[in-house]
Amino acid sequence: MNENADKATHPNADNPLSLPDFKSPSVSISLISPDPFEVHMVPPGDIVSINLGRVLGIHSFDSDKIQPSNTAPNMVRIHPAGSETYCRGDKVESEVFVIGIDKKLREQIVEDTNFKEVRDINRVVADISIPTAVLLAQTARRFVLSGHAGGKMVAESIAILALTEALAGVTDRLSSLQIPKTLSKNSLNLVLDAIEENLSENIGPSELAALVGLSPYYFTRAFKKAIGISPHQYVMERRVARTRDALENGSESLADIAYGMGFSSQAHMTDVFKKRLGVTPGKYRKICHD
Repeated sequence: MNENADKATHPNADNPLSLPDFKSPSVSISLISPDPFEVHMVPPGDIVSINLGRVLGIHSFDSDKIQPSNTAPNMVRIHPAGSETYCRGDKVESEVFVIGIDKKLREQIVEDTNFKEVRDINRVVADISIPTAVLLAQTARRFVLSGHAGGKMVAESIAILALTEALAGVTDRLSSLQIPKTLSKNSLNLVLDAIEENLSENIGPSELAALVGLSPYYFTRAFKKAIGISPHQYVMERRVARTRDALENGSESLADIAYGMGFSSQAHMTDVFKKRLGVTPGKYRKICHD
């Protein structure tokens, strides 16, 4: 490891290579020109880097072993807080964008996106291919060149999108390697039976996913692949079907039906029912009994 390499950290350290073009307590955005560079960093917060062109050089991630690097255009890397990166770019074909995100904002993004599988990622993840890499970089470039039009709000929006897309890319990579793309027949039947037995309860992806040993994120994708709609949509469809049966064949009040079918209120039942069938439950019952 080159001990004299520049000590670049994400929002909070001076770095002659890439002083942030924009910096706030939660976000920094830097634009590195297409020139040879060398950096050694242990960031206190997450860093997402996007290279618009090919970068040839050497690198080392969390190791003293330095390896040749030939990074393709439009690839993304995540450098988690505390990870160590040494990187030297000898041939840099286009700009590199470096987006720094503090711990608090990162936790908010992970919670909001439900990417729990990558919550504890602590090593550099390189060569992540995401479809929005070019758009992200172009947006960051416009922000920098405009003199930070929109300020912190725009900067945080760029940072949130960058980390969200990068985490999605990591999750997809893990999914393709480790997780079935759909549910087996037995697993699907187990889940469908559990839904039928618990329609009146507040059953969600976490409980259903636990039945088949998957995370909520992977379960939701596998379920949708198996039957074409999300678990939430399926639960709503089954509640509406049960509601129709109760309206056609029973005499319970609408409030009691709503409660018995697991809706949060009669108004919620009415809204869901009307969106799917075009009429309210009260009118549907009247049509059935006229």
